[in-house]
Amino acid sequence: MPSNFKRIGYSRPKYSVKSYRRIMKTVKNSFAVEISDIAEYHLHILNYFYQYGKIATLDAFKVKQSTVK
Repeated sequence: MPSNFKRIGYSRPKYSVKSYRRIMKTVKNSFAVEISDIAEYHLHILNYFYQYGKIATLDAFKVKQSTVK
């Protein structure tokens, strides 16, 4: 069954890896903000959760399930 929507092709600019990393570092630094130690800790917990899962996070940090939901 054909769709009524046109297909849109996206292409990324052809940068070298070195140029891409430099651009991404500039973008990251442009949006950098100071956050509190508590917020940084919670962000660390959430990054760990997305990488290793819920059970490993609960065991590693001894936090409540509501923190990582």
